[in-house]
Amino acid sequence: MQSLLSSLLLPQTVLSAATAAPGPSPSASQSSAWAESQLLSRRLPLSAGLVAWDRQSKTWQPYQTTASRLSLINLWSVECGPCRAEMPTLRAMLAAFQKNFPSFGFLIVAETQDDRELFQFLRTHADFLPKNTPILKVRGERIQQELATSTVPLTLLVDRGQVVRHAFVGSIVSRRSELVSAVERLSQVTE
Repeated sequence: MQSLLSSLLLPQTVLSAATAAPGPSPSASQSSAWAESQLLSRRLPLSAGLVAWDRQSKTWQPYQTTASRLSLINLWSVECGPCRAEMPTLRAMLAAFQKNFPSFGFLIVAETQDDRELFQFLRTHADFLPKNTPILKVRGERIQQELATSTVPLTLLVDRGQVVRHAFVGSIVSRRSELVSAVERLSQVTE
């Protein structure tokens, strides 16, 4: 497993100054740590809060999650620079996780009510989402209300019972090792 950890810790992408977020101030860091601690052990209302784009009917349909596996859920927004900047890192991590942990799940959820904006963004950034990833969005604000946060990016490591076990408020780019360790630990328990 050391090769997985070391390969994921190598820089996956070089971010331009326009997309890279400035480093957090100590007060922002303390605020993120507090927000993360508030998210732990919460059960997510995923089945009631997500819709997926049905490419055939071209309509939004309720999304049924697979609660029987460990999942990484990333909440992002089209307008969020750090969200866009972390996606190459998330794509690389997902590929490694799925190779090493076959039952691992991954959801990328857009926080938007403007479908045109979302689809325009995805058309112009065709490789933004990992291959075969459904286009998901939050229906209303149920997840944000349940989690009591509207911060994006927000990455959650959720167990089989849809309970948050690890939370990462803000970009995970600088916290790859922490995320990899959490996935490895929880995968050992759930595999």
